[in-house]
Amino acid sequence: MGNTNSNAELSSWFRAYEKEVNGVKNANGNKKIILLIVPILLIGGMIGMMIKNGALQEGQPRGGIYVLLAIGAFIIVMMLIGIKRAKTSDAAAFTRKDLDALLDSPETAEEFDRQMKAAPLFQVMNQKNDYVFATKDYLGMQFPYLGDATYRFIRLSDVASIHSYQSSPSRPGFPPHFDMEFCGPNRKPLMTWVADGQEKVDEIWEKLTNIKSDINSIAD
Repeated sequence: MGNTNSNAELSSWFRAYEKEVNGVKNANGNKKIILLIVPILLIGGMIGMMIKNGALQEGQPRGGIYVLLAIGAFIIVMMLIGIKRAKTSDAAAFTRKDLDALLDSPETAEEFDRQMKAAPLFQVMNQKNDYVFATKDYLGMQFPYLGDATYRFIRLSDVASIHSYQSSPSRPGFPPHFDMEFCGPNRKPLMTWVADGQEKVDEIWEKLTNIKSDINSIAD
């Protein structure tokens, strides 16, 4: 899936990530092909039993067979669509788009690689195992998108404020969710992360302002 015209390809970290995430996607696509056999066998077996019991004999209702055929066709079509997506789509597309904008030279790509190999300045994880992290020059997040491990990146220097607001109420055993928008000038959202509870919002605010003290906090 590599694109030689992509700035992201300047990064050895991105090339390794792209190879890994698309490899996982292809492997999952192969598993779906195997799973496709299961509903075919199940519905085929049910139709076979109906035929054995005389469903095709003259005067017998055949509506059940037609319903099973329609259900089977629908399942097969949907699974084939999923398999095609797994085989043809680029799981690294979001990450590529961000790094195309951020890495404008071999030198910036090399520095990005060095920072990604080093321990993050901080990392905070939520209950879904999504996490937000910071390097010397970048703020990043990792999360699953349609089953793919996806990274997003913005320049740390572009973050002017954090706008946080409660996006879902608390439930028994679950804290309320807060959307945290990392904004540039004029409160334009650059990246959004979901925090589990006010404590995580406060933790990210404290850790981020320790490395960039001129960030403003905006809370609804």
